Amino acid sequence: MKETHTQLRHRQIQGILQAEGTYLSFSAIYGYLKQKGLVEPYARRPSPWEAPRYEVWQKNLMWGCDWTKLRIGDLRWYLLTVIDFFSRLIVAFDIVPTVNASHVKQIYRKGLLAQGILPSQRKPELRVDQGSPNASWVTKEFF
Repeated sequence: MKETHTQLRHRQIQGILQAEGTYLSFSAIYGYLKQKGLVEPYARRPSPWEAPRYEVWQKNLMWGCDWTKLRIGDLRWYLLTVIDFFSRLIVAFDIVPTVNASHVKQIYRKGLLAQGILPSQRKPELRVDQGSPNASWVTKEFF
């Protein structure tokens, strides 16, 4: 197939073969093409931005918050975490049955307390995605 479609990469060939009913892994196809000398150099596309979007030079300047689903028994729970972008330290975490704005505020407060940051001190900027608990007016008002 590579001889007739020279522009295709190993992953594309695997997808075509799979659609036709032949199941091979990406790596098996890559290994075969490499053995036959049919693998061309691949240049990655350039980064869409020239400079980093933010620069963090010490701990407690910027935190990130996110959650992931957990299945415990027959129940769904959520692991909510806050991480410091400089040190990669998990500042705070909690396991909750649902995620809403109050949980985001609570975990941020828990992180401030764990790091000994007083209400009078500068608080870390919190980076989050645009999920509904993060975008709610309650959360925006808090931050």
